[in-house]
Amino acid sequence: TDADPDWRLAGGAAAKAPNRSFESMTDVDRNARADFEVPFDLKGRESRFKVGYAHKNKDRSSEARRFWFQSPSSGNTIDDRAPIEEILADENIGGRPISQFALVEWTRPVDGYTASQDVEAFYGMAELPITRKLLLVGGVRHEAARQEVATVHRLWAKTYEPDLGVIDETNVLPAANLRYSLTENVNFRAGFSKTLNRPDLRELSNGEWDDSDRNRKFLGNPELKQAELTNFDLRLEWFPTADELLAVSAFTKDLGDPIEYAVFVATGSNDPLYQPVNTKDGKLSGLEFESRLALARLGGGILERLGASANLTLIDSSAKLPESLGQQTDNSRPLTGQSSYMVNAGLQFVSTNRAVSSSVQYNVFGRRIDAIGVLSSPNIWEEPRHALDWTASYDLRGVNLKFSVENLLDSPVRYTQG
Repeated sequence: TDADPDWRLAGGAAAKAPNRSFESMTDVDRNARADFEVPFDLKGRESRFKVGYAHKNKDRSSEARRFWFQSPSSGNTIDDRAPIEEILADENIGGRPISQFALVEWTRPVDGYTASQDVEAFYGMAELPITRKLLLVGGVRHEAARQEVATVHRLWAKTYEPDLGVIDETNVLPAANLRYSLTENVNFRAGFSKTLNRPDLRELSNGEWDDSDRNRKFLGNPELKQAELTNFDLRLEWFPTADELLAVSAFTKDLGDPIEYAVFVATGSNDPLYQPVNTKDGKLSGLEFESRLALARLGGGILERLGASANLTLIDSSAKLPESLGQQTDNSRPLTGQSSYMVNAGLQFVSTNRAVSSSVQYNVFGRRIDAIGVLSSPNIWEEPRHALDWTASYDLRGVNLKFSVENLLDSPVRYTQG
């Protein structure tokens, strides 16, 4: 193959030279749960009370081995403009430093971690029809959780102390939902709950990992805390028929220590790093409009087998970066991953014998932050994308055959910075 004059094999430091990595991860999950439910009568109306216990435990071991191809000494006969498969051919790799590449290990102390997560919960709930039209479902969950991650590769365990990331919290999480039936097919709902968002064990490590799909490098954060959310919502819903729905909802969330991704360029490097961080003063509120209609109301024939659905969500959100993380690029910004609007629409078909079904789904979202810019790095934004997907399935004597096509509009995924 002729040499390509537009490129040359990079050499020098291990991170820039051709390299290979071998990664492994083992998870062991254990789960136990017990529930006890008591039905009872409340003024002639069927009610129930439920208590339970749940225990989840996870152990993880993760490591990577890294090797780089150290370039041979100057004066070798290898053409560094040739195709990569010719440069790194078997005959060019060996132990002769003058004429061959040497495969050198550069596994780092942060390339391995061991972790555990233990969550123990006691909970109780009651379903109480207060009146014929008013239903209350409420409960509380007591949750004790501990996450611990020790970052040090086993090859370096005798040289370095592990870098610890620990979250040890006990939370009481109440929840309540009210449903008031205005008419037989119109309901008003109100809800309140407290929930948690814990980091993944990898995010709590001090290691780096690569996302080859998006060509990004990530760095963990042992200082992460769990996020605590307080949620309120109101909803008015109308069921014209059993298969149809028209609804409008309003919701708000207060987020304590929300977990978001920040992007920065490390000292002495030109490559951006993405790191999960706890921000502050997270707030989110919005409106949602939802519809699901049978097209049979428009006529007979094929319309009797068609249904349409649509959803519009309008969102306003905000969060700030704590002073300890330095100056952020934008002091007034939405939460990462939150668009100001989202639109979903679909058309569904089901055959008379229900053996054949098909749907076309369209969705689009508004511009949203993918990663917060810090240390003079601008925010990274994901630009709006129109997506159209089609799925079809056929039930053949108990065997379900499914066919799907995604992104029929061939819309690109675009990220911009600035």
